[in-house]
Amino acid sequence: MLYKQGMLLPGHPNNTGAKPLLIGIGKQLRAQLNYIYRGNYGLVSETELIAAGLYAAAAQEAMRVKLHFAFGSIRDADKLLDCIELQNDRREIRDGVSIRRTGLNRYEIDYGEESVTVDLNQTDPDGYHSPYALGAHRAPREY
Repeated sequence: MLYKQGMLLPGHPNNTGAKPLLIGIGKQLRAQLNYIYRGNYGLVSETELIAAGLYAAAAQEAMRVKLHFAFGSIRDADKLLDCIELQNDRREIRDGVSIRRTGLNRYEIDYGEESVTVDLNQTDPDGYHSPYALGAHRAPREY
């Protein structure tokens, strides 16, 4: 969403300054931030690139390209996203909307006089079904 919807692109009409919001509980929130950081940038220094097998000149060029597309700096994911860590207290999300964790995968969301309870726990004993079938493929052992 940062790129395809223009939320991170300077001068783009969808770049209003509001950042996407990531809501979660401590350890999972930090793990997701790290996942987003690495997914966005991959290896983030010449040292990491060299350790992965690139020659110094190639690592330097790769970092030059990365920094160009990162608008000059590698930023922590929490600088690209707004984060709300949930405990058991009510937290404001934005614009008068608040959320409270009421249990494992259960949340109460309020806005003014309205309230909704959301239960994200799986209730189907057979589990979730894929909307399409994935074929079985044998990958070569050396791969």
